[in-house]
Amino acid sequence: MSSLFNRFQSLRARMSRNVQRRPERPSSDESSDEEQAAAAINNSMNTSLSQQECSVCISVVELPVRLPCAHLFCYTCAKGLAQTSNSCAMCRSPIPIDFLLEPDKYVVGIIKEPSNEHSWFYMGCNGWWMYEPRVQTEIEEAFKSGEKTFEALIAGHLYVVDFDNMFQYRKDFPSKRRKIKRDLTSSSHKGLAGLKQEMRPEFPLGKE
Repeated sequence: MSSLFNRFQSLRARMSRNVQRRPERPSSDESSDEEQAAAAINNSMNTSLSQQECSVCISVVELPVRLPCAHLFCYTCAKGLAQTSNSCAMCRSPIPIDFLLEPDKYVVGIIKEPSNEHSWFYMGCNGWWMYEPRVQTEIEEAFKSGEKTFEALIAGHLYVVDFDNMFQYRKDFPSKRRKIKRDLTSSSHKGLAGLKQEMRPEFPLGKE
């Protein structure tokens, strides 16, 4: 639990720095910035997504999205940035307004359904949503070990998962609760961690 808390504190510190240090208008001496960004895109594209690390959670990128500045993040990590600092964690470039409304435009690589028989879901907008794979695994392990509650880092916030009452809530906002459930992976749901169901077939989305 202390490891998760340390990750959370580190993440909040990085987000706080992004809020305080907004992008400055480039000078004429920085005319090569666009060329450097283009080079970063090319280099990133040539590296397997399975080998790239998200600079927010410091883990292999999961549900990868690429922002216009060319930096790659886990979708939920980028979502957390958009909801807090609204800027890239690497270069502090603004995150487009439509990122939260149309995240499919920024998805790269392949989105796959879990192969296990059962999965965990949370009640979101207009129906059930499946947790992202990494959190999915952590919740399942905690559930099978007999824990009463579990804390998960999701989109830059600590969430408490209550197995006895089958709901989750943000640790800093406990009054807002959402139902959760463990069900067949094939059961009806809207999508994966906020990415709509029609976005999740096993073929490339966007440009890798």
